[in-house]
Amino acid sequence: MTTTKMLYSRLEDWPNFDRQFQYRAYAENIWKYIDPAAAGSPRPPWPEQPVFPQPSDAVDPADLDPDNPPTVLTLTGDQKETYRILIKVFTARLNIWREVQESHRRLKYWCLDNVDRRQANLYFTPTDTITGWYADLRKSATGR
Repeated sequence: MTTTKMLYSRLEDWPNFDRQFQYRAYAENIWKYIDPAAAGSPRPPWPEQPVFPQPSDAVDPADLDPDNPPTVLTLTGDQKETYRILIKVFTARLNIWREVQESHRRLKYWCLDNVDRRQANLYFTPTDTITGWYADLRKSATGR
């Protein structure tokens, strides 16, 4: 049994590849970070990995003693509640960041599987985001 695999290797392949790429990016909910039409308007930045909050984040800066930083045990009741909220916000942001990272990874692997190696070597930089990959490949295919 033969399987057909959509592969971008020639300029003629671009419209089909582009359509499949956009379908996947929409399905992964990351097209908003890639969409070149958004270049004229603010495109949302890729989420950054959140930093776990410290007990001092729950304390008014005017009340902080640099020689004696607060611990969870020394927080007041209100400060502990604020700290719990900060941890919940961190957890929600971390989950979003992880989901976006996983979607980004899946789309990059899909591109590596569906773009001719010569093209991939020319236009895909390992440290670049899928936004850069798509923009470079699109420019090579369409001149825009």
